[in-house]
Parts: sequence; structure tokens; C-alpha cells
Amino acid sequence: MPRCFRRANTSLLKRLETCNFFKLNKTSKNEFTLILGSDIPKEFVKTELEEIFTGMGFQVEIKEDFSKLRVKVLREFKR
Repeated sequence: MPRCFRRANTSLLKRLETCNFFKLNKTSKNEFTLILGSDIPKEFVKTELEEIFTGMGFQVEIKEDFSKLRVKVLREFKR
């Protein structure tokens, strides 16, 4: 994945982190763990990220865990 796209992923997630939706941990260049304060916003955040990444042209895999979402950017769609 090109570097500019990796930065876009990180920038997007860092911006949402400042809105206090979650705490962000970057586990690799294309994998992130989002730690939520509770399970209440989990479905909203998951749906929002799926829509945003799809709109940006990325295929992502989001796995739910207890008060966490694990986001893996699989690939960029060809446009």
C-alpha cells in the first residue's frame, strides 16, 4: 500500500481519536486497535469507519472485541 494511503488511514483515525470516540493504538502499518471507553458507541464507530474507508476506496476488516475494535486495512480499491 502506498505511503500516502497509510498516512490517510492514520490521520483519519487520529482525528476521530481527538473527538474522544476511542484511544488509538497502531499495531502495524495497516492494523489499528481502537479502545473504546464502553461498548455503547462500538456499533456506531464500526459503521462509521466502514463507510468512511469504503468512501475513501479502502477495503477494511473490522473485528469486535470487548470494548475494542480491531481495524485492518486490506487493500485499496482500484478507481
